Amino acid sequence: MENIEHLPFEDPTESEVMRAVLDLPAKYKDAIYLYYYEGYSADEIARFLHQSSNTVYSKLHRARAMLKQKLGEAFDE
Repeated sequence: MENIEHLPFEDPTESEVMRAVLDLPAKYKDAIYLYYYEGYSADEIARFLHQSSNTVYSKLHRARAMLKQKLGEAFDE
């Protein structure tokens, strides 16, 4: 995976969201990045991370909750 800390963003909102993603614990950051930024499915991520699909879905759910809390109402699914 490329180093996500150095990805360029033109839209300030994108960089704010990326900063919030980067602040997540690694186990959540990896799942969110692969799902939303790289476009992998939860099943594909599960294979990459050697975890069950249910574990990945749980991590995505928890990470979205953390991001929503961190970013406030600006973050909406």
